[in-house]
Amino acid sequence: MHLIKHNRRTYRSHRSHINLLQTTKLADELPAQLSELHLRPRTMTPSFTLRKLTPKDKEGAIDFLRRFFFLDEPLNQTINLLETPESRCYELEDYASSSLADGVSVAAVDENGDFVGIVINGLAKRDEVDYTDKSANCPDPKFRVILKFLSDLDRQARIWDKLPLSCHTVLEVRIASTHSDWRGRGLMRALCEESE
Repeated sequence: MHLIKHNRRTYRSHRSHINLLQTTKLADELPAQLSELHLRPRTMTPSFTLRKLTPKDKEGAIDFLRRFFFLDEPLNQTINLLETPESRCYELEDYASSSLADGVSVAAVDENGDFVGIVINGLAKRDEVDYTDKSANCPDPKFRVILKFLSDLDRQARIWDKLPLSCHTVLEVRIASTHSDWRGRGLMRALCEESE
């Protein structure tokens, strides 16, 4: 019995030595193998700062949204709102920038001061609630469809019927967009948390 235990220990010790040699060999070869792949370094923690958007940021915010939201947004794509990357919908731009004066929108900017993410928030007030359809006044027929859809959603949600009477103002997330190179890094979570 003692001999069997001893042999097992010897075997385990020998096996551990082989594993150590294999691991050392792999560890020596790994850097060379990785360098052959020519992987670009990826920073796990993006470097950005958060700040409030103001009406002075309108042009920069709209330019950012033209590149990363207006073309990619599913409703806009469904109705082909913007037929080319150069197309513009001024009514959409006005809609997007109309909430900046509320002072509750947030942007993430990179080390160069460029926008990498934006959340356009707005304040909705109980005493200003109006469920009438305002899409008829929109001159752009395609954007009119989106406005009608959003108006119908508001009317069906009847958010004020679900909130306590003591609640007079709510924050609405109206537009959220991230630079395509910054997606999947937790940027939108940081923007939404800052919005709270």
